[in-house]
Amino acid sequence: MGEKERLIKSLDLNMIESGVFWGKSTGSRVVELDPIVCISTEVPIPELNMVYSTRPSRSKIKTLVKDTISYFNAMKKPFFWWVVQNNFTEELKNLFDENNMKLRATSSAMSLDLNNDIESKSTNDDFIIRKVCSKQELDDFADASYLGFEVEEENECLFKNFIVKMRYDSPRQELYTGYYKSKPICTGLIYIEGGVAGLYWISTVPDYRKKGFGLSLTSHILEQIKKRGIKTAVLNSFKAGSNLYRKMGFEELAKVYLYSLEA
Repeated sequence: MGEKERLIKSLDLNMIESGVFWGKSTGSRVVELDPIVCISTEVPIPELNMVYSTRPSRSKIKTLVKDTISYFNAMKKPFFWWVVQNNFTEELKNLFDENNMKLRATSSAMSLDLNNDIESKSTNDDFIIRKVCSKQELDDFADASYLGFEVEEENECLFKNFIVKMRYDSPRQELYTGYYKSKPICTGLIYIEGGVAGLYWISTVPDYRKKGFGLSLTSHILEQIKKRGIKTAVLNSFKAGSNLYRKMGFEELAKVYLYSLEA
């Protein structure tokens, strides 16, 4: 196995295990049926109801696709089915087509060699970054991510209730919030698995975007990863953020496809 293939496998594992960790720590339903993993939460948005294809497989996949779609339909929950490029077989694509699953988005799976220097950007003295270490700081993380991800107002309570159940006392996971003049405005999370650190929940409140706050927070998080002796950071980025991450030194490993049911 080459280095690129090893990194893709590590990223895939990190992405799946982080979703399972969040699901179990928040009391959500987690179903692991090789070769898929399903996480079903109380929040009716597809980003928090997820299905992962863990590896290419012909065994049982036809039945699993139909049963998974039927489950989410019965629960009346929108969901995304995430498939890393290496796991995306022609058979799976055909099954999606047969069951009215459509490609909704394509993201870039990216990695950064932390042996290299990390780009940072200074901001003013009114901006500080804190690791979440208390219930109040977790509430601040929830407030900032709710606004940063522009969740619909009708889902505010469910979304924040999901966040405040997340663990901040685990050696596998660290949460960070950036504050401007004491107001929480940006967030980020580290999850350690597969020999790499995955970056998730990177968000900035709209009024504070394009001012360097998100870059400063991400750079700070990467420095914390380096201090833990971890050599590689990985993340999933959509087109809007990919150019920024490339400037920081991230390189694309593979595409990740997000499918959902046709409306």
